[in-house]
Amino acid sequence: MENLNKYGFKAAAYHAGLDANQRRENQEKFIRDEINIMVATIAFGMGIDKPDVRLVIHHSLPKSIEGYYQETGRAGRDGLPARCVLFFSYADKFKHDYFIRNMADETERQKSQEKLDEVLRYGNLNGCRRRFLLHYFNEAYDQNNCGNCDGCVAQAPLEAYKASFNIPKTRDVFPLSKNNAYDSTLFEELRKLRMQEAQRLNVPPYMIFGNKALHEMATCFPQTTAAFLEINGVGNRKLLQFGKLFMSAIRCYIETYKIQENTGVESYDMKRVYLVANIRIKHPNAYKGWTKDEDEKLKKLRAEGKSITELADFFEREKGAITSRLKKLLAE
Repeated sequence: MENLNKYGFKAAAYHAGLDANQRRENQEKFIRDEINIMVATIAFGMGIDKPDVRLVIHHSLPKSIEGYYQETGRAGRDGLPARCVLFFSYADKFKHDYFIRNMADETERQKSQEKLDEVLRYGNLNGCRRRFLLHYFNEAYDQNNCGNCDGCVAQAPLEAYKASFNIPKTRDVFPLSKNNAYDSTLFEELRKLRMQEAQRLNVPPYMIFGNKALHEMATCFPQTTAAFLEINGVGNRKLLQFGKLFMSAIRCYIETYKIQENTGVESYDMKRVYLVANIRIKHPNAYKGWTKDEDEKLKKLRAEGKSITELADFFEREKGAITSRLKKLLAE
């Protein structure tokens, strides 16, 4: 946790070694986005209604598929993409084996061993993890490739061929995904505005607007009542309560950065394409794939103390893209 804070991330801990007040305080900070990383034991997250968790990392082997499924299920509840990463070694298995051997009840010991064996099968799986999980819970899933888990992505020969020649993936060069091509600078400004309102009203930020709503605002630039009502999760109540404030921020952003508007573009994906073109006026390398040389240069300059703004100028990318890349490199 100390290293995360050292590298500029806002992290806190949650475990039995902390007193109840400290745990409660850290939990509230996480819910309100005052910190964005929680280093915790598996008890954390039980009953917490936070829909915008983007990444869950298991640092060691879970003792059952049921536990793993519940814990990973805390990510991406807002419908936006999220990642779940499992690290394990056989040292983790030996620890679980020790506790299982010392169980007094033979039936419970056998059940626990079977559950642990299934987790090991999952961890060593070469095929589709989604298929494995759904079949484990007796749910039907007839696809051989979900296109999301590491097992399925590794089976894509074309992407593997491109990667061997360091060719950027299509989605990195010119993304049309509903979750990628948005103005990350505007998104960050709207996110800060959301935080201010959340603190004023003493509520978690997602109660103002979810990340999906902010993504759409940073894509479509709604400036009228009708346009704002088209945003995901916006109804009449939120329009009346927050519409004027957020539309004013969007208009101010458009004027400040001289964003070109094209009111004749109706298609959501076409607006996204048009948005990418706008962003590249300010940031020529926006949405282009990162090369290994750029990654190494980014890490070197950050270690030398360069700010996010300085790095964005150097690489001709948005500040949000720099922050996201640094997080990814740190996680690898």
